[in-house]
Amino acid sequence: VRVENQFVPTEWTITDVGHDKGALRDPETGTAGTRQHGNPMYLGYTEFFLTGEVASVQVGIAQALIDEMVGVLRTKKGVRGLYGNSKSAQDDFGEAVKLADGAQAVVMQAIREGEELAQEWYDTGVFADQYRLWKCANQFQLAIRMAWDSGMLAFRQAGSSSLKYQLIDM
Repeated sequence: VRVENQFVPTEWTITDVGHDKGALRDPETGTAGTRQHGNPMYLGYTEFFLTGEVASVQVGIAQALIDEMVGVLRTKKGVRGLYGNSKSAQDDFGEAVKLADGAQAVVMQAIREGEELAQEWYDTGVFADQYRLWKCANQFQLAIRMAWDSGMLAFRQAGSSSLKYQLIDM
């Protein structure tokens, strides 16, 4: 984020969130979270951490769309009977589930690799090389793409007639 023509106190900024070995994330002193909990993940690398948050949410959305797709396929009427009985709908459903489950597996693998990187940093005080950092981030990006593709299949099968706004009394 670049802020121009505004005052931002220095203590509210981090100059290099990736490889800054300043007091904020120094393995020798840790972060507040590392000191309080003794957990190396609080030293986590921003390169994969932020992308992992987005990927986790996206995978959850894909899984929710699969749940909605099940309801649509069980209840929506098509030209030749129940829509869920068509081979096309079943094929797309299977592909959507495969992509959503695969995206979740990729996220979990990237998390494991990120945990290893943080533990190595904690144990040795040595930062991971850029290849390993970006490998984790790229896995999260792949999961986002897979979850998106899953959601698009679910949306296509549900069709625009399945979309409706619900008003909630507050």
